[in-house]
Amino acid sequence: MNYHVIIQDKFFTTYIEDIYRLHEEKNNVIWIRGNKGDSPYFSTTHEVQYIGTDPEYIKNLLKVLNKEDKLIIAWYDLYIGRVVMASQIPCPIYVYLLGADFYGEPEWWHEKWLFDPKTKKRFYQEYYYPIFLRKHRLSRIGKYIDDYKRYKALKQKIKQDHEDKNRSLSYVDYIVLTEHSGPEIEFVKQLYPACHAQHVPGVFDQNFDIAKNLEMKPVPDRSKPIKILFGNSSDPTGNHIDAFDYIVKNLKCDYEVYSFLSYGDKRCQQWAIEYGKKVLGDKFHPVVDFMDKVSFVKFMNEMDVIMMYHNRQQAEGNIMTSLVLGKPVFMKPANPQYGMLKRMGVEPVYDVREMHTIDLKEAIRCAQQHRTDTIKRVGDEYSMETRLKHLEKIIK
Repeated sequence: MNYHVIIQDKFFTTYIEDIYRLHEEKNNVIWIRGNKGDSPYFSTTHEVQYIGTDPEYIKNLLKVLNKEDKLIIAWYDLYIGRVVMASQIPCPIYVYLLGADFYGEPEWWHEKWLFDPKTKKRFYQEYYYPIFLRKHRLSRIGKYIDDYKRYKALKQKIKQDHEDKNRSLSYVDYIVLTEHSGPEIEFVKQLYPACHAQHVPGVFDQNFDIAKNLEMKPVPDRSKPIKILFGNSSDPTGNHIDAFDYIVKNLKCDYEVYSFLSYGDKRCQQWAIEYGKKVLGDKFHPVVDFMDKVSFVKFMNEMDVIMMYHNRQQAEGNIMTSLVLGKPVFMKPANPQYGMLKRMGVEPVYDVREMHTIDLKEAIRCAQQHRTDTIKRVGDEYSMETRLKHLEKIIK
């Protein structure tokens, strides 16, 4: 029997449907973290069990596992990692690597490489410095003693969280990630030396089968601005401030910037909108409403250029959808997805740091000319057929 522990996110509606497409529903138990209705991004008509948030309850559930079973986890955060460490799991553990579950936690440990300078400064202002502020300070010496104690306690917590995260990954037997992501698995092992998991290919639905059938949007003529889609969420690791500054200072063409801020951190959403409006003015269009899958793909098709400024893996759905639609994608080479796409042989992928040196309309034409080949290469990894083939190997 396969036991799945998953969070309430948009990816998992299709993930559950895939299990049914393979006619494996009788051999799979789906445990959903939280309570029904906790998230607007998840819903299913299939049989699942909502398991709440009590770790003791989840530990008791895990006691049904035996060595012939498999435990498959999507979103391996510290919470579930500590549950695993406190349980005696007799069977293999498979973990889907989603991004923030590995790189955004503990975020304070990774902030040196996750954030660009200006975003990092704002991140500290919003999340770090408030820890050390008090309404009433009795004396200067009292201020320093109090702040020092808080600082030491935070540092100790960060260290402990990282140690727990590292140790929890030693329990994982397999990490599930795209077939061309071997170097990213090695990067994970550098971050967490206790991790010795093997790489198993597997992906979620990233809109490939919807996007491949849409007609391409024409290249914008001289009278129309280039529509730039930036980022994927209101997560600080999107480096919104540094990206907006780059656009303002370097891009000389007529453009408009659309930024997905419909989910993620509310504080980040607020200051990303404020800063976007401040530096980009009327050219900035925050997207704060959640879209269903079909509406999302149609919206993406109205964009011309995709720009990502994060240093870690994220926005996979946005990136793959855009490529299949025939859009050029600009990203950082430090992002593991950049190297993955290059190994896949996908052409319209550019270094975002060189965006100002490239004729964007020519890049749009080039992406459209390569669309047939891009669909073939992305489909080899993300089509429903490939997706089901990888899932079948895991759950059978």
